[in-house]
Amino acid sequence: VALGESGGTESVRDPSPSGGAGLVAACVRLLGRLVARGEAEAAGATSALVERAVGHCLRRAPGALLSENVYDAAMRAALDFGAGGGGARGFGFDDLNLSDEPARSPGSFGADAFAREISSSASPVRLGSATARGILGAALASIHLAPLAARRRCVRDHLVLACADSENRSIINQSPEWPRWLVEVLAASANDDDVVRAGNDLLDVQARHALRLREGWRTIESVADEFVAVAVSSVCERPEFLNETLDRALVNLALFATAELKGAAAKGLKEAPRKKGRGGRRVAGDG
Repeated sequence: VALGESGGTESVRDPSPSGGAGLVAACVRLLGRLVARGEAEAAGATSALVERAVGHCLRRAPGALLSENVYDAAMRAALDFGAGGGGARGFGFDDLNLSDEPARSPGSFGADAFAREISSSASPVRLGSATARGILGAALASIHLAPLAARRRCVRDHLVLACADSENRSIINQSPEWPRWLVEVLAASANDDDVVRAGNDLLDVQARHALRLREGWRTIESVADEFVAVAVSSVCERPEFLNETLDRALVNLALFATAELKGAAAKGLKEAPRKKGRGGRRVAGDG
């Protein structure tokens, strides 16, 4: 944290080992693997303690410490590649370099590479247990204050995961950080088309998923409440942008709900039992 704070604005523009981000990335990789294996608690550090420690570190200097590489490490710590969770790929102990540059070949890092990895996985890639997601949650709490590259990655990665598996959509909606982190990222990135576009798409995907669930209206209500809360907060410079974003999301959801109801009604009429009417003619059922 001290390294990150001493890095100043230069660390925000060019995160480097001297600014502390490389050290944080290495620590997150190590802690993610230890938590996944249960070895952290064996050493006296519970997953909740790890989450609080990472969160405290990132809150003190998010602009300097929460680089794209640090976010990538936090996200991978939360993933289950079909091998029990905890980031089954990309977390070997030989990968604990202290550089903030990813130890991967060119073209194998970033949002596009992450999307390719998810789509090409032989088994479904899902967000892991609540314990495994603790470090990611700590990063999400400060992601709106991170450099733009990290914010872009965060929104795009969540959109990829949401589109890849319905279980991921449920986990995202149920996570304590949702939807606050996304609303804050949108507020901080109102002038960035990439973040706004991906953020709007993620809102639509998550709202439509919630709409299909029995208590999904609660999730939609919480989204609306968070938009209002962030819009009136002192950290929001463009409340009208958040209001417009919420209105757009609700209109899209209403259009989707209308289309779903029409589809369900048409299907119901088609599958309804048919009865014989007068003269032996068959007519549609009453329901």
